[in-house]
Amino acid sequence: MSSTFVLAVLVSQLLAAEPAVSSAPVAEDPAARSLVAAERAAAAAEKAAEAAMKAAEAAREISERVGAASSAPAAALAAPQTETKPAEPPGALWSGTVALSLISLTGNARSITVNGAGAAERKSENWILGLKASGAYGQAKPLDSGDIATVALNAAFQARAAYRLTPRYSAYLVGGIDTDHVASIEERPYGEAGVGILWLDEMQGDLSRLRLNTDIAFRYGREIRQQYYPVSLQLDDETIAAPRVGLAFRYALNKDVIFTEDAEALPTVVGDARWLINSTTKIAARIVNPLSISLGFQVRYDSRPAPDKKDLDTALSFGVEAGF
Repeated sequence: MSSTFVLAVLVSQLLAAEPAVSSAPVAEDPAARSLVAAERAAAAAEKAAEAAMKAAEAAREISERVGAASSAPAAALAAPQTETKPAEPPGALWSGTVALSLISLTGNARSITVNGAGAAERKSENWILGLKASGAYGQAKPLDSGDIATVALNAAFQARAAYRLTPRYSAYLVGGIDTDHVASIEERPYGEAGVGILWLDEMQGDLSRLRLNTDIAFRYGREIRQQYYPVSLQLDDETIAAPRVGLAFRYALNKDVIFTEDAEALPTVVGDARWLINSTTKIAARIVNPLSISLGFQVRYDSRPAPDKKDLDTALSFGVEAGF
């Protein structure tokens, strides 16, 4: 562009230096000659200015055309490098565990108890869906007796759907059913609605280091009672209508050792006063991906159990679980 501008300036100077041609005769008077010279100089200056403007305009047009032509290939080459794909929305993720424990005793008494449990959770941007199932079966036979006693026969299933209202608060619905023949419970279906509150959620990379959330809800269910042992006997049913406070705590010592605590309390508000309290404490240590060994302790308290039944049950378990 600079060389073109210099050329335009030279042309304007040449035009300015060119003598203007006038058909008027040259006056003899000095004043007249001065006036004529001034007119010629003004005309020459005007022509030089017009030429300079035209040269500058031409230089500008040439410069724009040259710049556009030189930048087009560079833009074409740079376009593929700067092109980015739109971010895809996060998809739903499944996670869960399957656990199994076996206790076998021989010698003065023979006993075998099998416990199984599984949980699955699906998280999306707004929804959290959870499934839980568990079951246990056990028999015992003293050495000096031919009678076989059933010491464990229970199962439970629960489904939960939660919708995130905010990052901290969620609303949820729960439906479930459980049974425990040793505790004289034939079946206990229930439904629950409530609000979940996430108090702590500390992440270290992909590891959930510390997590604490609570539930405040109301549960309604029907407990159908039937005595199975030692003899079959029909019992009066019970209605369960109670507010529920639940707590779920998780702490990862590291990526291989995880401690969890799940607890709930339900004081009934219909019929005679009754408290239901459940707690499950567990620590799991990974031995090889995805297998872990786990040690758990379960407490179940019922302030008004079925006739002739204890109000407190505890269970200590040791088993293997797999995560996915």
